[in-house]
Amino acid sequence: MRDFAGFEWIDLAMNKLMCMLKNNVFSMAIAFNMFSMTLYLISLSLLGQAEIAADVGIVQGAMLAMFMAFSSNARNLILASDDKLELNRQFSFRVVLLLPLSIGAFFLGSSMVEISGLMIVLLILRRCAEWLAELHISEREKAGDAGYAFRFVVLQSIGLFALILSNAAEAEDMYFIILAIWSISPLLHSLTFLMRMPLFKGAFDLKPLIPHLGSTWAIAISTYTFRVLIVLFAGRTIGGMLISAYAIGGMLSSVYTYVIGPSQALKVKMTGGSMFSGLLLAAVIGLVSSGLLLLLSTMFYDVDGMNLMFVQAIGFSLMGSGLMILAQQRRIYMLQILKISPFVPDVLANVLLVATVPFVYYLFGLEVMSALFLWSGFLALVFYMFSPACFQCMEAATHGHNSRLFLSREVVQASLLLLLFFPLFFQLSEGLFVSQTMLFDANGELAKLPLPIASIFCFIGIACLVYFDRVKFSVAVLFVFFSCMLLTTFMTFRGYEGEQQDIGKFILLMQYILPVFALILGQTYIEPKQTHYRFEALLLYVIAAIVPVEVIVTFLQDTTLLSPHLYLFSIYQHLQYVPIIFTGGYLLALYALSESRMMRQIMLFLAPFMGAYVILSDAQDAMVVLLFGVIAAPFVLSKLSRSIKIIPVLVLAAMIVMVATPVSENIPSNAYGTQEKIITQANLSEISQYWGVYLNGIFESPASFLVGHHQRPQELANRSAYNYYIGILYNFGFIALLPFLFLICYTLKQLLLRQSTIVHM
Repeated sequence: MRDFAGFEWIDLAMNKLMCMLKNNVFSMAIAFNMFSMTLYLISLSLLGQAEIAADVGIVQGAMLAMFMAFSSNARNLILASDDKLELNRQFSFRVVLLLPLSIGAFFLGSSMVEISGLMIVLLILRRCAEWLAELHISEREKAGDAGYAFRFVVLQSIGLFALILSNAAEAEDMYFIILAIWSISPLLHSLTFLMRMPLFKGAFDLKPLIPHLGSTWAIAISTYTFRVLIVLFAGRTIGGMLISAYAIGGMLSSVYTYVIGPSQALKVKMTGGSMFSGLLLAAVIGLVSSGLLLLLSTMFYDVDGMNLMFVQAIGFSLMGSGLMILAQQRRIYMLQILKISPFVPDVLANVLLVATVPFVYYLFGLEVMSALFLWSGFLALVFYMFSPACFQCMEAATHGHNSRLFLSREVVQASLLLLLFFPLFFQLSEGLFVSQTMLFDANGELAKLPLPIASIFCFIGIACLVYFDRVKFSVAVLFVFFSCMLLTTFMTFRGYEGEQQDIGKFILLMQYILPVFALILGQTYIEPKQTHYRFEALLLYVIAAIVPVEVIVTFLQDTTLLSPHLYLFSIYQHLQYVPIIFTGGYLLALYALSESRMMRQIMLFLAPFMGAYVILSDAQDAMVVLLFGVIAAPFVLSKLSRSIKIIPVLVLAAMIVMVATPVSENIPSNAYGTQEKIITQANLSEISQYWGVYLNGIFESPASFLVGHHQRPQELANRSAYNYYIGILYNFGFIALLPFLFLICYTLKQLLLRQSTIVHM
């Protein structure tokens, strides 16, 4: 009887094990289909072949850039659909794109790797097979065909083990045979599926897929660019090691994103319940704790050099994986349950991740690049979890009670904009920027470059205020601009032969893309009901706080030019960019807020200071704008009171007085400690000369016009084009400028359509 009871217990355990395998066999099938190449990449690094791992990582990144870009969240859409229409559309769409995407992947993957062309072709063939097999697995999952999934898992595990074994044995002839069999193995179970799937006539009816294509494009392109940057900055050996470490640490989050999460969402949709469970929370806590313990272990054990960086990268990646799971849980919920495209957060998180890679390297060094996957998880969590929903929840919680002022979106928006407009700068090496130098030169050191606090609060504002539906247009412009610059950069890519120039081009790309995030913040703006919270009023408050003080300080310091030094802090580029921004802001308030008595009083108070400010700054563009703006004011604002019409008189009087007033010749020392009476900004004639040099370079050949140059003109190696658009055209070509041309034309069209509304505002 005891023996029988023992066998009964074993039988019960085996039944439970089989039941668990049956419930999760489709997740295992998808995992082997999607991550076999990643496991192979990790094995190369563990076998001491880091350089080959780097090459395989670049090729895999190229395939992700092409194939994932057009995957359009297929598995989630198929599992969420109620018929076979979505499956037929996805199958036909993928069959038609297989050849062009394979060619594109080969072009991207072979540009900077040293592995053989045959190996690249076989890896691409593997990705093609995985791409079609994903659809078959999804179909079988909806049908509950566990037998198919089990056979798939067994075959893929045997094939991967044989491939790793042949690579470890360094049997080259056998290796390529096994690699070829492994490459086509995902489709060995799908021959009947391929034969019975009809080609859908609406394969290129992209309208239902466009939001999802944009989402997957952002992830795919950013993944490829991220890997290229890692290899360029860290080198092939360390780069391959870092890519492998990211893959090891991020494996569980990838498995959840593409394997467990979609299946879990399907069960939630069919049976109800919640996607967030205690098991998921335990997994997140476990990953973060494991990563932290691994990092702490490096303090007690003697691990040096590359091994230390490898272990640290795995530790940070495990922590980032925990954050990524929380973010992806929200993403999958949006896709399958809410049926909302994650295009906006995908673009924002991935583009910002790529944009920060060069700055992390130059500011903190190679060692900190081991934490980039953690940074990736943090960005994803922020853009998925932080949204105006938090304001809606707070307002709902305080409905009917004495809700505090800080809970209002208007107050939060106003506070962030006020900080965005304030001209406060900081240096990463020195802290708050304080300098009496008229022309501050960081000498090319990013750590000494004064950075505006606006660069921080712009992204905080996007995270806190963004409504996904509201900013789709500006996010699309950002992404297309980013993609066009990447396209022209890779078209002129020189690989290892021109590595330093390629690095410089990528850094320049990031410098041009970061300001475009302000376009997204602008589209999040919702005009408040109260005048004193409007952005024109907020900018006027900043002008009122800075301009009078700066004018008075200039007289106290007895200088001929506007002083940047306000004792507590200094203003960077105070003679070049800040005057035109303040002048434009003052005129915006003059034309938009004149009906408010309080605003009129502030503008009247500021009028003489503004006249003195632009004269002392010697900013020719600000002078012209202010002069024409105040002259036109009495005609445009003809219905308003005399108090507003006296503003032009005060401004012009102040400008005349300042021109006629003798001022001391004293000028604060420049960056090198010498006393020089110089105009510290380029005047219009000098700028026109710079434009001429850049324009000559732009039109020197059709290729330079379309895709740009690798570096600045030799004769102006240390001078920018003093024009954002000319800079784009010279460095990245006409292709990269197309999104801005579209945006300008779109804006003009909207102005014409709303002409009558604007005139009567």
